[in-house]
Parts: sequence; structure tokens; C-alpha cells
Amino acid sequence: MALLMPPTARDIRVNQPLPRPVFDVYGHCLAGAGEMVETRRQADFLLRYGRVEYGGLDHTLGLDLEEFRDDPFEEIGHLGLMLQDLLRHACADPVGLPERLMPLVARLGSTVERDPESVLAAVHLHQALPLPAAHGLRTALLCDTVAAGMLLDRPWRRSLVCAALTANVGMFRLEDRLNRQQTTLTPEQKHNLRAHPYHSVELLRSAGVRDPRWLRAVEEHHERFDGSGYPRGLSGESICFPARLMAVADSYEAMVGNRAYRRAHSIHDAQRELYARAGTAYDPHCVAAFIKHVGIWPPGAVVRLSSREIAVVVARGEPTTHPVVAPIVDAAGHRIYRVEYIDTGDQGAPRIKGAVPSDDFRADLDPAPLWGYRSVPGWRR
Repeated sequence: MALLMPPTARDIRVNQPLPRPVFDVYGHCLAGAGEMVETRRQADFLLRYGRVEYGGLDHTLGLDLEEFRDDPFEEIGHLGLMLQDLLRHACADPVGLPERLMPLVARLGSTVERDPESVLAAVHLHQALPLPAAHGLRTALLCDTVAAGMLLDRPWRRSLVCAALTANVGMFRLEDRLNRQQTTLTPEQKHNLRAHPYHSVELLRSAGVRDPRWLRAVEEHHERFDGSGYPRGLSGESICFPARLMAVADSYEAMVGNRAYRRAHSIHDAQRELYARAGTAYDPHCVAAFIKHVGIWPPGAVVRLSSREIAVVVARGEPTTHPVVAPIVDAAGHRIYRVEYIDTGDQGAPRIKGAVPSDDFRADLDPAPLWGYRSVPGWRR
């Protein structure tokens, strides 16, 4: 497919037919050439999240890239609510799920494309999202950020994102209970847990999903590289690549996220666990790619500097061991409200000495200003 660019106002006008097709960032068609734009809401959606084939210099000059510079933290919150409603509705009436999911996937892809640093920050700062949609959405955000860094083809990325969003739809109600449950699993819960990939695929097929990559990734996302996974005990490259990458992202998100029965693992503990199980539970190439593109010190990590300040990582560095940070507590322990950035790779700059639990600061931390966006009322848990 040709290079995709955001559309201009000349491309999309209310009560006018589209002069050319509009795609999402993955190349999936949102609206065909000649299709009538019937409402201002439809036009705004296509302008915000749509892409058209590059039309040369005149196209570039007609772009206003700041017009729809949505706050990604606010946007991810909206996506969580959308996904929660979609999954709940799918359990009662799955027919039409692929069509209902299409706007969410387009918005997610656009958010990852525009600001992957903020996307990773939302994951690692545990932005409040409705359960049980939170795990699937964060896993999808991680998968797409890594897949984009690996330069995977756009259709493969879309299938991967759709699979991550819907992998647990077959256990939606059970997952909600498990997220809040503080006791061990019952035998019935263990059986349902191990069977949920089959249940999810069955529901997705009944909903009208025909993408074989999507369906296969959902069925195999709990398989393990050494054959110890479920439901079929597949191993190595007999597990499809999207499922192997999903397995890494799914496990990582589960480790760094809070659960009712435990606090989140530290980022480095989670990374060490991935490395320790590379070649057994996980594809070692997927583990290496995941950590490379998420970062040793990913955005959203809270760190202690050699200057004794506490800072939040705002951007992955090159190399990722030397990211860009924004101090939030000074050496005397006083909160800093003025946003300043430090590139820890610069000569003479403070170095990172270690991690600090993000839960200790999340309660009064509004991330939007740290990434150059307005404050977001009510984002906190």
C-alpha cells in the first residue's frame, strides 16, 4: 500500500461524497470512495483518525496536524470505556462485533502513531481504566507499540491489535471476578480459564470475524514456546508469531499491573522474568524485541537520580538505558510542579540510580503536563 497520510478538509466534507477511500493507520478501509459523509460527527472521526494515500506536496501543505492533537491519556481512558461496553455487549449479542470494534481500533492505532511515549506512560503509570477491559487494552497498546517499532506490516499489526483486545472475550465475566478475587482459583475456574481461548474464538466466529490471523492469535496466545502452554500444547514456531508476541506483552502487563491480591511487580522484575523464561515460556526473539522497543527505562517509570531527585521517564533514550526524564520531587523531598526535562545521556547530567514504586506518587501525579498536554481532570484512580 502507498504511504498513508492524515486527510485534509478538502478530502472530507459533510453532505459530499468522498473523493478517495479513507483508511485507518493499518490500511483497513473505513469508508470507500464515493461514500457520502452524512454528519459532522462522521466527518470529524474520519479527519481525526483516518488516513488517505499520499497526494503529493499539495496534500502536505493542506494538513493542520495540530487541529486534532488529542490528549492521549484522555483518549486511552475513552478507549477503555468503549472496550468495556463492546465486550459486555458481545457476551449478550456477538453479531456485528467486528464493525463495532472498527472505530476503537482506528483510534488506538492513531494514538500509538502520534505519541508512543505517552502510550507507554499510560501503561506504566497504571492509568485508571475499567476492569476487565484494562488488561486487554494495555496489552493491545504494548503490542502495537512494539510491532510498529519492529516495522511489521500494517495488516499484521491490525490483526494483532484486534486479537489483543478480544483475546479474553470468552471469559469476560470470569475475568472481572478474578481481577477482584483474593482467594485461590476453584477447580471450575481453572477449567474455564484454560478453555477460554476456544470460547473466545467460538464467540468471535459467531460475531462474524473472518480474519484468520486474528482468530489464530486469540486461540494460541496462551501457548508457550516449550510446549507447556494451553489449550493445545503447541511449541516453537508452530505457534503463530502474533500469539508469541502477545504472550510476552500479556504476561508483562499482568506483572506490572496492580491486582486485588497483590501489588504490581517492578518494571525491572518483570523484565528479568521475561529474560529468565526466554526460550522456555517465551520466544527469545519476541522478548528481545519487546524490551528493545518498550525500553529498559520505559516512559512512565518513576526513578531516583544521582542528584537525589525523583523523576518520571518521559521518553525512551538512545540507548534506552539513558532516557529523558522530568523531575517531580527535588533533593529535599519537595514536590516540583514546573516541568523541566533532563536527557540522562548528556554529559554531566544526573544518572538513574534505581526505580521508585510508581504507586507512591500516582495519587497526585497528573501526567498530561509532563508530556506537553493540558491537565486531565479526574484521570487518577
